[in-house]
Amino acid sequence: MKYFIPIFFSVTLFFVACTIQSPDRLADYPSITEIFTEQEVLDLQTLLDSFEQEIGIQADASPETRVARYSVFNTQVLASMEEGNLHNHPLSNEQKIKLLDVLHLSTFRSIWSLGSGVRLIEDLKNRPVITFDIHTIGKFTVLLAELEKEYPQFSGLTDELQRAGGLTPHFVVALFLQNDKLNMRDARVRLIYVISCLQGDWQN
Repeated sequence: MKYFIPIFFSVTLFFVACTIQSPDRLADYPSITEIFTEQEVLDLQTLLDSFEQEIGIQADASPETRVARYSVFNTQVLASMEEGNLHNHPLSNEQKIKLLDVLHLSTFRSIWSLGSGVRLIEDLKNRPVITFDIHTIGKFTVLLAELEKEYPQFSGLTDELQRAGGLTPHFVVALFLQNDKLNMRDARVRLIYVISCLQGDWQN
């Protein structure tokens, strides 16, 4: 009997530890580590974590809570689209700049392209933060092409992005208007969502 209690306690702790679902990390996916460098993966995980913190998701949130909070945020994004005023986006310009500032410049350039007339914030890191678009031949589209193999909702989006040079109506429908059909538990899908929320241009 004297051995039963410690053994029972140990087994219980092991069972509880195994049943607790920790949020998945980008580095858990071979498709991420094959596309992005180690530094880029670290940067993008920091970006994802920082975005979720900005929209009210705690680090230890359950998968259900995480998905529910994304749904609430997406409803706010849709409201700003319906008003036709992206300046009412639920993320302020300051929040977007704060989020982008966690990235090394090389990571930024692997996802977003910089057109002529780009304005820079002249800080020590010299990060571009205003007026840019998703790099349609960069690592973002490589990741999207990989996700198309698993998610029918993303089918054809890579070709559309490359032809149009930016987000298309089909892309907006798949990611925002039909967001409830996506598996937002998948960190890769959430990353696509976050990058799409941050892309584009806005003015101070």
